[in-house]
Amino acid sequence: VRRNRILIIITAVLLLLLSAFIFVTIKIRPIVIGMASSAVKNAITIAINEAITEKMSSGKYDYESLIKLEKDETGTVSAIVANMVTINKLKAEITEMITKKVQEAKTSEIGIPMGNIIGTSFLSGRGPLIKLRIISVSSTKTAFINSFTASGINQTRNQIIVQPTVTVSVLVPGALTSVTVESQIIIAECVIVGKVPGSYTYFESGSTAEGSDNWDTNLEKYDIIT
Repeated sequence: VRRNRILIIITAVLLLLLSAFIFVTIKIRPIVIGMASSAVKNAITIAINEAITEKMSSGKYDYESLIKLEKDETGTVSAIVANMVTINKLKAEITEMITKKVQEAKTSEIGIPMGNIIGTSFLSGRGPLIKLRIISVSSTKTAFINSFTASGINQTRNQIIVQPTVTVSVLVPGALTSVTVESQIIIAECVIVGKVPGSYTYFESGSTAEGSDNWDTNLEKYDIIT
């Protein structure tokens, strides 16, 4: 009888501990996933910035290598011509560089202190680290945006913006979540002095319609078929 009683007590304690573990896991998991997503987004954003900075600081690409301004007989800028060979090459190189940076060791494993999850300022940054691993880069897409804005009297600022989108799978304790980071970085710009161009050559940043739409962002008032 005593043996059965001890067995029942042990079983009850184990069930109680299991129930407590399940409850705490369900309660904390959303917090862990939220903090993991934030930490991974920060790491990927840094990787994107480093990749584009390294690529553009090489000196191989600038505004004149990407865009040519065509002028009429009066010297007025009449159209903007995109160098598609150079643009597509830059797009491929940036995409490859971003993927490489994200897969580097410093972004493949991130730790969140247990004190951060508890939520008190006193324990923030303290306690053992909960390890998070980026187990795969699902996709890296790079698009280009062509932006026109007024810049003083009879001046127009033309900016070439890179818009990378990176999606990764993140392994947290007891869960697998997906994180997507999108960023916009200006890589080249030029101030056009004089009359705003009434048209521009259509720019395809890739082989998909998405690239064309991205290039056309905020350009409806300039979208005149030449």
